[in-house]
Amino acid sequence: HLIFKGTKKLIALRISYSFFGDYNNIKWMNTYNILIAGFERYNERDRVFCLFNFSGFNAFLSWKAFSEHGVSYTTIMKDLWSDENVEVGRDHEYLKFEPFHFIVLKVLMI
Repeated sequence: HLIFKGTKKLIALRISYSFFGDYNNIKWMNTYNILIAGFERYNERDRVFCLFNFSGFNAFLSWKAFSEHGVSYTTIMKDLWSDENVEVGRDHEYLKFEPFHFIVLKVLMI
């Protein structure tokens, strides 16, 4: 039941946001952490960052990975999966990922 519910939610996200379409609109991120893969999707109005911890360990992502994509300190992003807002920290601070955790961050305010 949990897998079906999660798959249904992923499909709903894909349908709700045009930047998930295949429009040659993907930029891979340098995450500075081999445990985390990340990319940016975008369209003329919106940007989203999709990040995945593919390990069974806690992993940390420097906010520097976002500043390299033009996202500055104090930018507000919404995690489209958990529906929580996240404020971008300074380059020397970190976003923590639980084992096998993922986050889908839509830029709200720069």
